Formats: sequence, C-alpha cells, structure tokens
Amino acid sequence: MVDPLWLQPYLLSTPSGPGKVPLSCSESDYIVCYLIDDGGFIISTNQADLSAVLGKFLGYVDSEIMAELYDKQIYVRNEDFNFEDRCKKKEKKVSAAFRTSAIPFHSTITALKIGWLFDFAAWSYLKFWFLSLFSFLKLPKSEALPEFYELSNETTCNTHEAQYFWGRWGRSYNGEIFCSNCTRHYSLAKVGQMNALLLVTEKPCVTRSSTCDRVPPLLQEKEELKETEGSVCNRPLRYRKRPDRCFNYSEVENNSECGAVGSLALPHLALIIELLCLMIVTKMIHVDDGNLFAQP
Repeated sequence: MVDPLWLQPYLLSTPSGPGKVPLSCSESDYIVCYLIDDGGFIISTNQADLSAVLGKFLGYVDSEIMAELYDKQIYVRNEDFNFEDRCKKKEKKVSAAFRTSAIPFHSTITALKIGWLFDFAAWSYLKFWFLSLFSFLKLPKSEALPEFYELSNETTCNTHEAQYFWGRWGRSYNGEIFCSNCTRHYSLAKVGQMNALLLVTEKPCVTRSSTCDRVPPLLQEKEELKETEGSVCNRPLRYRKRPDRCFNYSEVENNSECGAVGSLALPHLALIIELLCLMIVTKMIHVDDGNLFAQP
C-alpha cells in the first residue's frame, strides 16, 4: 500500500510567485491529475469528462504535457520501422469534368470486356489438368486466393511506431510550460514501488489562452511513414564487404559430380526393367479353361 502522507506533497501543485496558493487534485476545475504507467498510458484521472480515455496514451489526450515530459526526458522512446507492412489504399479523388470520349456508350463497352475471364478460365483448366496427373496422391485440401486477384483495399507501405518508457531521473520532478502569456505548472512523482507516475498539473494553455497553438500529438500507434528527403527510407545502405570467395569453396571440387541431382535416368531405367520382366512373365504363363499354366 502507498502511504497517503507520502503522496500528500505531490498531490499539490507548485506554482511560483506571490499570491498563488497550491491546489489539490480535488480542485478539478483548476487542477488536472493523471495516474499514468511507465508506458505513458492513463490509469486514472480526476477529470470526470476524461473517464472515457482511461487506458489511452497520454499524448493523444494531453499532447502539451506529454511533449514536455518527452523533451525533459522523463519519458524516452524506441521507434520501430516496418518496411513490409500493409496499409489501406487511399481513395483516388477524380474531378467532375466532362467526358471527352467520342463513343457515347464508352462506360458500357468497358464493362463488357471479358477477356480476363477467358484468361482465368484457361489458367484454371491448365492447373486442373496438371493436378489430375497426381490424383493418386492424397493431398490435403486447402484454399488460397487466385493468382489474378489482389486485395483491393490494401497495398504495401512503410510504417513506424514508438514505445515509451521512463528515462533516467529521480523520484520526483516539477517544471513549467511557457506559451506566450500563459504558464503551466506541473509536478510529478513515482508512486512507491509501482510502475506508476502521479502527474499534477494545471489546465492546458491551449484552453486558457487564444494565442497558444495546439501541440501535435507524439507518435505512438502505427502510422504510415511519409518518404521525404531526410527520411529513413531514403538513407543510403551501409556498405558490407563481401568475402573474396565462398567459405565452402575448394579447388579440388569436381562440379560435374553435382550436376545430375534432378536427373530421372534411374526411375526410367527401373521402369524399363519392370516392363521387360512383366513381358517375360506373361509369356511364360498362359490361361486354359480358367486355369493358369506355366510354360516349361
């Protein structure tokens, strides 16, 4: 259990200057309190209107304070890149200009093109004929997407996401956020031996001052990576020195002995021998009135 007396100093904001009295988390009209874990996700808050964001990333709820904690290295992050991800295709926007086609029923004629249907039918028939040669094998039943089909709503893309964790700092910290004519005070402290952090702060400056712009949220969830000049995608690859020769190289190796791996000479020879033996056996055996006799 966490001692309430130990938390009491951190439940008060620490405004500086004359005439400013510290307020506790019970003053929800002036003070915002967050209980967040070491990954930056909200566990609890004193704001009734924020009850729906419990479990969400703090950067999406209060981007101003999360950006400050990241700048002060209260939180640091690891950014992961995925260069073989799948993303939804963006809808193509077309203009409403007039069609300049000379054919009045161009759309109807385009819809009646069925050349792809014959290609697909021919390919399916060819696969059926080829697989029928191996019908004696008991192959497992499986289904797959046809080769001519693609997922119409997805495309390959590059994405990145970030994971946050605590940086190297003590058990408590306090600071200020300056924005034009607004100053936002905040205090934070680790809660006992838990992986939780108590953050006490004032209302965001963007809601108290019209001259403060909204801080864009930090990256956390997976997002598509926009390729720019300085992006990771356009960085030159690192030079890797190749070996002069393969490690399994040998000057006395005879490559001619390794060139007949896929040869079918032995199965053909065995088949011919079997046919000859069958022909000899059939000549030695004859049938008379339903009885088998072997020729001497």
